[in-house]
Amino acid sequence: MIDDIDHLVARMPADHESAFIERLTRLAREGPRAGMTLALSAGSARGRVQSIAALCDSTLLLRLPSREDHVLAGGKPNEFFANMPPGGGYWQGHRVHVAFAEAVVPRTADPVPELVQNSETPLIIVSTAPSAIRRALGELGAVTVLGSSGLATN
Repeated sequence: MIDDIDHLVARMPADHESAFIERLTRLAREGPRAGMTLALSAGSARGRVQSIAALCDSTLLLRLPSREDHVLAGGKPNEFFANMPPGGGYWQGHRVHVAFAEAVVPRTADPVPELVQNSETPLIIVSTAPSAIRRALGELGAVTVLGSSGLATN
């Protein structure tokens, strides 16, 4: 997992950047056959980062600063909204909203008003306690929870 790869690459001297991009490209191409998964985040998918992003099987495209950045990152022009809230984006053709579980599931309050705002928009929750979140969502009823394998579970 590499966070802010665009910033990391921008800070490298040219010779280090070339070697890094070459190795990362090889990992993106050959890693899946060896059972390796590569996860990257970038604020902008321009230049050499764009070529690596093109090798990714799946892209979660969050709000970007401009329509041009959105399209360069692989988004459709009609899916760019300048006023999309933080965490809003598109994944596999679906409008999604990503939030940290601690921000949307209060430990002592009823989470229903916070979570079930729009049943048409999938909600992706990243959590260090997925079992607890799965139980909390299951108690809501009418909620499909995706397990780590990507299969729907109840």
